[in-house]
Amino acid sequence: MTVKSVKFAKKVRPNSRRKLSDDDLKMHLQFSEYGMNAKEWLRKCALMLPEIERRKIWKKKKFGSIFEYAAKLAGMSKNQVYDALRIVRKVENLPALRRVVEEKGVNAVRAVATIVTEENEMFWAKKAMEMSARELETYVKDFRGEINRSESLHVKTTEPVKVKTTVTMELDPQTLKQLEKLKGRDGTWEGAIKNLLETREDHLEAEKPEPVKSESNYVPAQISKFVEKRDNCTCVFPGCTKPHYALHHTQGFSRDHIHDPDKLYCVCQSHHSLAHRGLIENENQKPKYWRIREKADSASPRFGLDQLVGEHKRLTFS
Repeated sequence: MTVKSVKFAKKVRPNSRRKLSDDDLKMHLQFSEYGMNAKEWLRKCALMLPEIERRKIWKKKKFGSIFEYAAKLAGMSKNQVYDALRIVRKVENLPALRRVVEEKGVNAVRAVATIVTEENEMFWAKKAMEMSARELETYVKDFRGEINRSESLHVKTTEPVKVKTTVTMELDPQTLKQLEKLKGRDGTWEGAIKNLLETREDHLEAEKPEPVKSESNYVPAQISKFVEKRDNCTCVFPGCTKPHYALHHTQGFSRDHIHDPDKLYCVCQSHHSLAHRGLIENENQKPKYWRIREKADSASPRFGLDQLVGEHKRLTFS
């Protein structure tokens, strides 16, 4: 019996990364230019909407509502109109914030619209111009938290107030029995949990890998797995519960080229960006001591390095 070999034709998939022809590139650049122009005009329309609403120009032009007016004349969605009316009204008398809206759009100042004043306008305008909307939102949240923390430290009380939180858990009977044994007859649940946490820390310390000196910024697998396990793949910045985006070298890898598990932490995308802007204080300490700062410390050894990293990212993604 003769068996003939059969050749199967390979399925050809279109290569999405194929090099653009001159005509393709011309069309792409033209489309990009039109898109940029459209965004610019949309930002201008958003800035005008509050005044159009005040003068009821849409009604004088026989439109059913300002939403219909904006949709038919500028292609704006209902949400875009809501944002323009709500946010632009808050910043329309603040020239620096208006310039941010003109350049970056309404979303760029959303996070600061409710907290900006004439006194702090320049501070927040600078932050809004430099940061992405998501990064600014995180910064504002942490900044306000830092203000509240500072104020609470200055409140005079006769004795320190101990804050307790009630926690409810659903456990299967077997797990509950084991925890009750761990707690003991005269112990407390808080004491039992502290013992578990201390045991976990002891185990982690025992399995912690040694620092590795390397010219590559790729974190060795053994170290990255350890850090992710220790930090539970969650951002370590106080109060943040976002999934981690990167492993952050608090000592600055480009400075000493060492992957040290004691100086590597899981951080979310926003806190990673804020760290490289030099806006996280006490990075040389444990994360529970990290704080947000108003401006980068230009005297810090990492200041110049962080500026270079930030510039590299802006050039890469622009």
